[in-house]
Amino acid sequence: MAHVPHYNETFACTPTEARRARKAVARFAAAWLQGADSIDFEMAIGEALANAIEHGKCSVMTVDCVYSRQRLVAEIAQNGIGWVPPHERRAPAYGSLRGYGLFIMHNMLDRLEYYENGTRVRLVKRAPRRANRAVASPAHPA
Repeated sequence: MAHVPHYNETFACTPTEARRARKAVARFAAAWLQGADSIDFEMAIGEALANAIEHGKCSVMTVDCVYSRQRLVAEIAQNGIGWVPPHERRAPAYGSLRGYGLFIMHNMLDRLEYYENGTRVRLVKRAPRRANRAVASPAHPA
């Protein structure tokens, strides 16, 4: 069976740890995404982590990433209360102070899914077809 690149780490649900998680996922994704694709994926991960903290009221979150079949898949699971995201994908009303995160995520990803009453979210981004590069460990960058 072929090796499937994978990254998994658990973080405290704090803004500092969310930043650390975001950067770790970005380092993992850099093996397949560049430019706007990389920025989009990192921004969507950041929004999902912020939602886990703010809306999920969690104390711990686990980030699990895998690259398989030209797709990067990141799952963020948290132990909080969860939340039910709105079904609409349109932009918030002009001047609104809230609601941009989900709109941004839907527009920057190929797929966004919620499970387990919102305590787990899956973000999917297709990688462009090109040769794979070596993967640096997010915990120990090259």
